[in-house]
Amino acid sequence: MISPDSLSLALNLLGPAFFDVLGLAGLGAPILATACELTAAARSKVLADKYGRHASGMGLALLTISLAAVAAGAVAAAVKLPNVSVWLRNPGPMLSSIYVLLAASLVLSAAYRLTWDRSARKKNLHILLGALACLAGLMTVFACLVAVRAVGLASLSQADSQPVDLALGLSAGSLVWPLSTICALLALAYAAGASLVYLLYRRKKDDYGRDYYAFALRLGARLALWPMLACLLCNAWLFAALPRKLTALIPGSAAALAWAGGLGLALVCCLLWGLVARSQAPLRLKGLIFAAALGLWASHSLLLTAFLSLGLML
Repeated sequence: MISPDSLSLALNLLGPAFFDVLGLAGLGAPILATACELTAAARSKVLADKYGRHASGMGLALLTISLAAVAAGAVAAAVKLPNVSVWLRNPGPMLSSIYVLLAASLVLSAAYRLTWDRSARKKNLHILLGALACLAGLMTVFACLVAVRAVGLASLSQADSQPVDLALGLSAGSLVWPLSTICALLALAYAAGASLVYLLYRRKKDDYGRDYYAFALRLGARLALWPMLACLLCNAWLFAALPRKLTALIPGSAAALAWAGGLGLALVCCLLWGLVARSQAPLRLKGLIFAAALGLWASHSLLLTAFLSLGLML
């Protein structure tokens, strides 16, 4: 049974989880858009190109919202905690690299979206720009996870009063590798899942016809389904990479229940996307699309709860 403390933690993480989902979706959207643009250029699929255009616009909007929320939170924390203010104003190399990568992701995503309509005669260059936006997004995810891992190792070092080699954080058995893979897959799944809601929102503003929106909703559902299924499988890799002293404590713990709940909700989202992907009239399944979006949010909150709980168990 989940303890009151764990339930309170999960509820408190709903806000951060929401903007985390938006941020990952914003970083993953250029991958979807570039893949669709490349497919459209190679196979002359106009509908795929239109979906890519929608995905790029959504990604830019979500990334901007997420970064604005993070900036607001950082300012609020800096006002209340002087140590945080000093840390933010004097970042080390690791935090500085995250600043640079986030800025690069935002600038490249904006350039990619804003030049879409003028790229008809320069598709190769535009696809290259999209690929750079994809690379910046993936590097941002990796840099954030490396930073979190380094902070965790440093905390363990202080708790044990023993030096810890931070290079161990990038060794072959490091948690960074399964977590990076999982987050990259989540970025794709979140971007595609969010695109379904975005398509419903844009339908009246962008009158591309009923056939396009039926095609795009089915495509977005498939693009959300497969990365999420792969992500669920990668959780076994993550579990195997955990320290043995930690895995022995997990069965029956609140962290295990939160982890299982997060994965269970993600599986439910996959089932809902599967129904949308197979439907001949996906526009009639708005309820399933919104339910899957809410499921993603709740799933991410539970997963954050699980991983924070695991960190406290070390």
